[in-house]
Amino acid sequence: MTEPPLRTVPAHEERWHEHWLSPAGAGAAANASSSLAAGHSVLLAPSFATSAECDEMMAAGRRGGKQKVLKRGLSQVAVERLWSDLRSKRTRLTVAEDLDEAAGVLCQTLLRRLLDFIEAQLPVLAATLLCGRATLSEVDLATDYSFADAEPAVNIYGVGGQFKPHEDKQRLTILVPLSDNAKYEGGGTAFWSEEARGPGRSLANQGGPPTCVLQPPAGTALLFGGEVTHGALPVTSGERIVFVASFTPKVRTEEEMKQAEEDLKPLFSDMAREAWKLL
Repeated sequence: MTEPPLRTVPAHEERWHEHWLSPAGAGAAANASSSLAAGHSVLLAPSFATSAECDEMMAAGRRGGKQKVLKRGLSQVAVERLWSDLRSKRTRLTVAEDLDEAAGVLCQTLLRRLLDFIEAQLPVLAATLLCGRATLSEVDLATDYSFADAEPAVNIYGVGGQFKPHEDKQRLTILVPLSDNAKYEGGGTAFWSEEARGPGRSLANQGGPPTCVLQPPAGTALLFGGEVTHGALPVTSGERIVFVASFTPKVRTEEEMKQAEEDLKPLFSDMAREAWKLL
């Protein structure tokens, strides 16, 4: 189980690259997985989802949003008006509850693709997601992972729509922008480094400036750890839609707990070495 050693620049292969939130911490980490786990890096995988998949998920989100409004028993005119009002904010649509079966299948496809990507490209991170399985291909998404409330989901941001700074508190988050950047203005995913968010994350909570704002092309996967402070900046025109899923492996038995502890040791040792270097 090896990954490229100490990195001197925030870049890797063509399939993915790092964006360093904390250059000192990321540069001292033994590998990208350790940097991600410590909250020092965001990983970007270009062309993770195809343009057709992005279009399909966006269409499913819009259909699901209207269906959600229709359940209120309003007239078609009232539905269109209310849906327009809702889209001016942030509409969160849970894949399992609000979207159709085709969207559910696509969601599973994207999550399976994520696990395949991690197993091939980030073996240290992969070891922490096994849930006692031999490989990530054997993982059962429904039973082995616990997802954040109302996720996987599609978030639709209209004019003024935003998501305040927060932490997902899960092992890993994948966020895939579905909208073409030319279709909206403003927006983007803002990230705060540990230094920028300050003690108790006070700067982020008070609206302090982010360390960076990422607006990669549609279909790019952003991967980051659960302690990373992030948020969606307000859209000023148009519409921005993203797919998001945050999850943590379930540990169900004592044997699995021991295995999980063993799997996490490489990350903890990397963090310890990193902290020692920064003293």
